[in-house]
Amino acid sequence: MIDEDVFSSDDLIGKVTIDLSSLLSRERDQKIDGWLPIYDVDKGIRGEIQIEIRLVFVRDENIAKHIQSTLVSFFSTISPPIYNVRLVLGFVEELVDFKRSEKEEENMVMIHKGCLRLRKKLGKSVLKRGGNAIIAYRQVLDDEGNKSKKFVVRGFGTAVFILIKGDDD
Repeated sequence: MIDEDVFSSDDLIGKVTIDLSSLLSRERDQKIDGWLPIYDVDKGIRGEIQIEIRLVFVRDENIAKHIQSTLVSFFSTISPPIYNVRLVLGFVEELVDFKRSEKEEENMVMIHKGCLRLRKKLGKSVLKRGGNAIIAYRQVLDDEGNKSKKFVVRGFGTAVFILIKGDDD
Protein backbone atom coordinates (compact mmCIF):
# COMPACT_ATOMS: atom_id res chain seq x y z
CA MET A 1 0.00 0.00 0.00
CA ILE A 2 1.24 3.47 -0.76
CA ASP A 3 0.45 6.53 1.38
CA GLU A 4 0.10 9.52 -0.92
CA ASP A 5 0.59 12.41 1.53
CA VAL A 6 0.74 16.00 0.35
CA PHE A 7 3.70 16.71 2.64
CA SER A 8 5.96 13.77 1.76
CA SER A 9 6.88 11.48 -1.04
CA ASP A 10 4.90 8.28 -1.51
CA ASP A 11 5.63 6.01 1.45
CA LEU A 12 5.04 2.31 1.82
CA ILE A 13 2.58 2.06 4.72
CA GLY A 14 1.92 -1.66 4.90
CA LYS A 15 1.04 -4.85 3.16
CA VAL A 16 -1.74 -7.38 3.28
CA THR A 17 -0.95 -11.09 3.10
CA ILE A 18 -3.83 -13.42 2.26
CA ASP A 19 -3.73 -17.21 2.52
CA LEU A 20 -5.34 -18.56 -0.66
CA SER A 21 -5.20 -22.25 0.28
CA SER A 22 -8.84 -22.22 1.37
CA LEU A 23 -9.87 -21.57 -2.24
CA LEU A 24 -8.37 -24.88 -3.34
CA SER A 25 -10.52 -26.93 -1.00
CA ARG A 26 -13.79 -25.30 -1.98
CA GLU A 27 -16.22 -25.91 -4.79
CA ARG A 28 -15.97 -23.99 -8.03
CA ASP A 29 -16.86 -20.30 -8.29
CA GLN A 30 -15.84 -19.54 -4.71
CA LYS A 31 -14.28 -16.27 -3.64
CA ILE A 32 -12.74 -14.44 -0.74
CA ASP A 33 -14.02 -10.91 -0.36
CA GLY A 34 -14.44 -8.17 2.20
CA TRP A 35 -12.75 -5.22 3.85
CA LEU A 36 -9.38 -5.57 5.56
CA PRO A 37 -7.85 -2.95 7.87
CA ILE A 38 -4.56 -1.31 6.99
CA TYR A 39 -2.64 -1.09 10.25
CA ASP A 40 0.50 0.98 10.84
CA VAL A 41 2.59 -0.01 13.88
CA ASP A 42 3.32 3.63 14.74
CA LYS A 43 0.04 5.30 13.82
CA GLY A 44 -2.54 2.51 14.22
CA ILE A 45 -5.30 1.93 11.68
CA ARG A 46 -4.64 4.04 8.59
CA GLY A 47 -7.56 2.88 6.46
CA GLU A 48 -9.18 -0.09 4.81
CA ILE A 49 -8.77 -2.00 1.60
CA GLN A 50 -11.54 -3.86 -0.15
CA ILE A 51 -10.52 -7.17 -1.70
CA GLU A 52 -12.18 -9.72 -3.92
CA ILE A 53 -10.25 -12.81 -4.95
CA ARG A 54 -11.69 -15.49 -7.22
CA LEU A 55 -10.12 -18.71 -8.38
CA VAL A 56 -11.07 -19.36 -11.97
CA PHE A 57 -10.02 -22.51 -13.82
CA VAL A 58 -9.38 -21.90 -17.49
CA ARG A 59 -8.00 -24.03 -20.26
CA ASP A 60 -5.13 -23.03 -22.50
CA GLU A 61 -6.94 -22.00 -25.68
CA ASN A 62 -3.95 -22.82 -27.89
CA ILE A 63 -3.94 -26.37 -26.61
CA ALA A 64 -7.73 -26.59 -26.81
CA LYS A 65 -7.53 -25.85 -30.55
CA HIS A 66 -5.07 -28.67 -31.11
CA ILE A 67 -6.46 -31.41 -28.88
CA GLN A 68 -9.56 -32.95 -30.41
CA SER A 69 -11.28 -33.16 -27.05
CA THR A 70 -10.62 -30.63 -24.32
CA LEU A 71 -11.86 -33.20 -21.84
CA VAL A 72 -8.27 -34.21 -21.07
CA SER A 73 -6.66 -32.19 -18.27
CA PHE A 74 -2.98 -32.24 -17.35
CA PHE A 75 -1.88 -32.00 -13.71
CA SER A 76 1.66 -31.98 -12.36
CA THR A 77 0.43 -33.15 -8.95
CA ILE A 78 -0.70 -36.61 -7.91
CA SER A 79 -3.95 -35.36 -6.34
CA PRO A 80 -5.39 -32.39 -8.24
CA PRO A 81 -7.29 -29.85 -6.11
CA ILE A 82 -11.11 -30.08 -6.13
CA TYR A 83 -10.98 -33.43 -7.98
CA ASN A 84 -11.36 -37.06 -6.91
CA VAL A 85 -9.43 -39.70 -8.85
CA ARG A 86 -12.05 -42.37 -9.56
CA LEU A 87 -10.07 -44.74 -11.78
CA VAL A 88 -6.34 -45.19 -12.45
CA LEU A 89 -5.79 -46.34 -16.03
CA GLY A 90 -2.02 -46.68 -16.13
CA PHE A 91 1.17 -45.02 -17.28
CA VAL A 92 1.14 -43.06 -20.56
CA GLU A 93 4.09 -41.68 -22.47
CA GLU A 94 4.71 -40.17 -25.88
CA LEU A 95 7.50 -38.37 -27.64
CA VAL A 96 7.78 -35.95 -30.54
CA ASP A 97 11.00 -35.17 -32.35
CA PHE A 98 11.84 -32.46 -34.85
CA LYS A 99 14.84 -30.97 -36.65
CA ARG A 100 16.75 -28.19 -34.98
CA SER A 101 17.14 -24.93 -36.93
CA GLU A 102 20.13 -22.63 -37.06
CA LYS A 103 17.94 -19.74 -35.85
CA GLU A 104 17.01 -19.59 -32.17
CA GLU A 105 13.62 -17.99 -32.88
CA GLU A 106 12.63 -20.84 -35.21
CA ASN A 107 13.71 -23.36 -32.58
CA MET A 108 11.44 -21.73 -30.00
CA VAL A 109 8.47 -21.93 -32.39
CA MET A 110 9.29 -25.56 -33.18
CA ILE A 111 9.53 -26.41 -29.48
CA HIS A 112 6.13 -24.82 -28.84
CA LYS A 113 4.57 -26.73 -31.75
CA GLY A 114 6.25 -29.92 -30.57
CA CYS A 115 4.76 -29.50 -27.09
CA LEU A 116 1.29 -29.02 -28.59
CA ARG A 117 1.69 -32.14 -30.78
CA LEU A 118 2.89 -34.09 -27.74
CA ARG A 119 -0.12 -33.11 -25.65
CA LYS A 120 -2.43 -33.97 -28.54
CA LYS A 121 -0.91 -37.46 -28.79
CA LEU A 122 -1.14 -37.96 -25.02
CA GLY A 123 -4.73 -36.69 -24.99
CA LYS A 124 -5.75 -39.20 -27.65
CA SER A 125 -4.05 -42.01 -25.74
CA VAL A 126 -5.90 -41.09 -22.52
CA LEU A 127 -9.25 -40.86 -24.31
CA LYS A 128 -8.73 -44.31 -25.86
CA ARG A 129 -8.26 -45.75 -22.36
CA GLY A 130 -11.46 -44.06 -21.11
CA GLY A 131 -9.75 -41.36 -19.07
CA ASN A 132 -10.09 -37.61 -18.88
CA ALA A 133 -6.84 -36.50 -17.19
CA ILE A 134 -3.15 -37.14 -16.66
CA ILE A 135 -1.74 -36.75 -13.16
CA ALA A 136 1.92 -36.48 -12.14
CA TYR A 137 2.55 -35.14 -15.65
CA ARG A 138 6.13 -34.37 -16.64
CA GLN A 139 7.50 -32.99 -19.87
CA VAL A 140 11.18 -33.07 -20.84
CA LEU A 141 12.96 -31.38 -23.74
CA ASP A 142 16.13 -33.14 -24.91
CA ASP A 143 18.71 -31.71 -27.27
CA GLU A 144 19.95 -34.79 -29.11
CA GLY A 145 23.29 -33.17 -29.96
CA ASN A 146 25.01 -31.58 -32.94
CA LYS A 147 25.24 -34.78 -35.00
CA SER A 148 21.53 -35.56 -35.09
CA LYS A 149 20.41 -31.90 -35.04
CA LYS A 150 17.13 -32.90 -33.37
CA PHE A 151 15.09 -31.93 -30.37
CA VAL A 152 12.92 -34.52 -28.63
CA VAL A 153 10.00 -33.60 -26.38
CA ARG A 154 8.93 -36.41 -24.05
CA GLY A 155 5.80 -36.38 -21.94
CA PHE A 156 4.61 -38.91 -19.39
CA GLY A 157 2.25 -39.37 -16.49
CA THR A 158 -0.60 -41.49 -15.17
CA ALA A 159 -3.87 -41.65 -17.11
CA VAL A 160 -6.88 -41.38 -14.81
CA PHE A 161 -10.60 -40.71 -14.77
CA ILE A 162 -11.44 -37.83 -12.41
CA LEU A 163 -14.59 -36.13 -11.16
CA ILE A 164 -15.09 -32.83 -9.37
CA LYS A 165 -15.50 -33.44 -5.64
CA GLY A 166 -19.18 -33.68 -4.87
CA ASP A 167 -20.10 -34.86 -8.40
CA ASP A 168 -19.09 -38.46 -7.73
CA ASP A 169 -22.35 -39.59 -6.10
